Amino acid sequence: MVNPFKALRTLDGVPRAAVEVGPLVEFHFTDGIAARQQAFPVAGAILEQHVHAFDHTTYIPVGEVRVWRADCPEPFDYRGPCGILIRAGVEHKIMILQPGTIVLCLLNEREA
Repeated sequence: MVNPFKALRTLDGVPRAAVEVGPLVEFHFTDGIAARQQAFPVAGAILEQHVHAFDHTTYIPVGEVRVWRADCPEPFDYRGPCGILIRAGVEHKIMILQPGTIVLCLLNEREA
């Protein structure tokens, strides 16, 4: 089983226990699409830099995040509800700015 907390860090870069910083994770699969829903009870968590083989959308239904992308010189802040398109092969990381933020990563099921 994949550990959904393995990429979770706080602002100081120190790994934290799941109960301390979240997230609460659910996976949903249908028609070749995988949705990884992560709910963050506190601000400050960082989903470490990573890359996907396929384009995907990160949807923020509630809350606020800062996103760093290798194809943009500066990070951008996004407040939900909004969608963020991440192209295949683009390294990116996300920081949670607001307690209660929900992040939905919508992926090709082959990458889930």
